[in-house]
Formats: sequence, C-alpha cells, structure tokens
Amino acid sequence: MKFAAMTVLILAGLTAFAQDEMMEMKPPPEMKKVEWMVGEWTTNFKMFPPGEGMEPMSSTGTSTSKMALGGRYLHTMATFSMGDMGSFEGMQMLSYDPDAKKWKAIWFDSMGSAGMEMAGDLVGNTMTLVSKPTPMHGMGDQTFRATATKKSDKEMSFLLEMKDGDKWNKMIEGTYTKK
Repeated sequence: MKFAAMTVLILAGLTAFAQDEMMEMKPPPEMKKVEWMVGEWTTNFKMFPPGEGMEPMSSTGTSTSKMALGGRYLHTMATFSMGDMGSFEGMQMLSYDPDAKKWKAIWFDSMGSAGMEMAGDLVGNTMTLVSKPTPMHGMGDQTFRATATKKSDKEMSFLLEMKDGDKWNKMIEGTYTKK
C-alpha cells in the first residue's frame, strides 16, 4: 500500500511539473523584438571576393520572412543573383534561446550542404551573430559574423564577414528594403 501511495504522489508531482512545462511552451517574449522583420524585402548587396585586387560584384534579390512554429522562430527564405554564377538561395531559422540568453540561427543555402549555426546578441537596433566553424567547400572550416541593423521599419543594413586570423574580412554588404 505504501508503494502505491508513493507511486501516486510521484505521478501527481510529475503531472504538475509537466503542466508547468507546458505553460512555458509560449514563444520567448524576445521574439517581439524581431517582428518588424516579418514581410517581403528587396535586397541590394555588394559582394567582395576574397583576394587582392578583385572588384566587388553587385547583387540584388528578394527575401521573405515570417513567424513560424507558433511564433518561436523567424523563418526567412532568400534568393540572390550572383552575376555570371547564377542565383543563390538560402533559408534561415532564428530564435531567442532563453536558457543561453542568446539569439540563435541556423542558415542553409544552395552553395553547401552543411548548415551554419550562429549565436549572438541584439543590442539596440543591431543584431550580431557569429558562426561556429563551418565547412566551406575548398576552404576548410570558416567562421562568419553577420550584422544586421534596423535603420527603420522598412530598411535594414547587413554585413557578412569571414574571420581571417584576428581580423574580419568583408564578404557582403548592403541593404534590405521592405516592399
């Protein structure tokens, strides 16, 4: 009988714990800080090839962002022109991790099959995310830093850099303009 009573008490405690956990399944309140990114955007970028003396290339494209998975993530799909190299597609999932107190993103694109994991902070109107070392075909593992700054509800600047020793080299710089 004591065993049965103890079992009931443990199960009751686990049920209460599970109910408390269910209450925490709401999106992190920090997600409200990126709701302005939802919508359709046009992009205008300069891409900076690695190496000395190479001219930057212009790139235009489109990007669509929407809240996903119950508002827990910002899902972005993007397509960019890359001149003679054709087009480039990418997808990102961004969320706030309340346990780590960091913004986290995973980026996938048509130039590779390895996803890029990034983490960082939103300070004021600027979000800066730094990747874990990510395999790049023919280049080994590379670390990237993406910086997005809200200029207004309809404009955002973007900078993507690649780490080279102790310095960061500019790869892509430009703007997103909301349609």
